[in-house]
Amino acid sequence: MFNLEKFIGKIIEAHQSTNHFYDKYLPYEFHLRMALTFGRKYIHLIPEEFQDIVLAAVIAHDSVEDARLTYNNVKKLALECGATEKQATMIAEMVRAVTNNVRGRDRDERMPDYIYEEIKNTFFSLFAKLCDRHANVQYGLITGGSMPAKYKRENTHFKEKLYTKGLYEEMWDELDILFERA
Repeated sequence: MFNLEKFIGKIIEAHQSTNHFYDKYLPYEFHLRMALTFGRKYIHLIPEEFQDIVLAAVIAHDSVEDARLTYNNVKKLALECGATEKQATMIAEMVRAVTNNVRGRDRDERMPDYIYEEIKNTFFSLFAKLCDRHANVQYGLITGGSMPAKYKRENTHFKEKLYTKGLYEEMWDELDILFERA
């Protein structure tokens, strides 16, 4: 049986091993746990049999970009934590879908439309992406940072590419409320 807590620990260890920080001074675990908090808040939107693997993707969403893990590393860690082959593949696929590893001069070049398609079309990847977005916007509002304004400017395109009526409405609504505060 998949042990989500063990997986969370392994992902956090991977981030710690890279000395990667969030907002220059916080351990990156801070951001991961913020995203996970949103995931747990909205996990009722995910069918029960997929909840643990979706939360695993939420905690691992930045592991390829920022912790130097590969798709296969994520899958292997999931297997080590008791995931079935299918579950481990689903976790790795969700992480792959939300991973932005495109080179570019600016955010537009680094986030081409095909990445949005990957997010939208891969299992519950949109859920993981929304948890990440919620965490970044909320943190920026708390600290007075620039991220909420940047994400607010991008939100029309973000929503145009990812929104599906009836899917994760509560999450979209809360994001709109956060943007009203930005």
